[in-house]
Amino acid sequence: MKETCWLLLILGAVVAAHAKDAMIETKERAGRLFVAAADLSKDADIAIKSLPGQKQMVACSRDRCAVVSGSLREGDEILVPVKELTEALGAMAQFDEKGQRVRFEFSSQAAAAAIGPARLGQLAPDFRLVKLDGGVVSLSDFHGKRVLINSWASW
Repeated sequence: MKETCWLLLILGAVVAAHAKDAMIETKERAGRLFVAAADLSKDADIAIKSLPGQKQMVACSRDRCAVVSGSLREGDEILVPVKELTEALGAMAQFDEKGQRVRFEFSSQAAAAAIGPARLGQLAPDFRLVKLDGGVVSLSDFHGKRVLINSWASW
C-alpha cells in the first residue's frame, strides 16, 4: 500500500511537470500572435471566460485573474492575444525557435503582489476577512456570484 502511494505521488509529479512544459500552438492574425482558449485550459491551466453582458474576456491562472483585451472569435473558437495575456497575468511567454509554440511561465506570488492593487475595471484580488463570529470569509467563497463590497470607516 505504501509503495502504491509513493508511485501515485511520483506519477502525479511527472504529470504536473509535463503540464508545465506543454507548448501551445500560436496562431498569427494581422501580425499578432494568439493562442486558442481551449488550448490554454487544457495545456496551461489558464481559464478564459467572458464577462456576462460584455465583450471582455477574463483569464484566470492559479490565484490570479485579470481582464484580457483584444481576444478574437473565429466560429466557436476564442483566440487570446499572447502579449495581452502575459501582461494581464504577470507571466513570461517562452517561444520555441520558430515562434510557432509558446509556454507560459509565472513569477512568484511575491512578484504578483508587487503589481499593486486592482484598478478601476480590473477584477478584485482574492482576500480574506474575519467575520464578527470569528470565522473567515474569502472573496473566492462567492465565485460565480455578484458581490457588492461596501468599505467604510467611522473616523
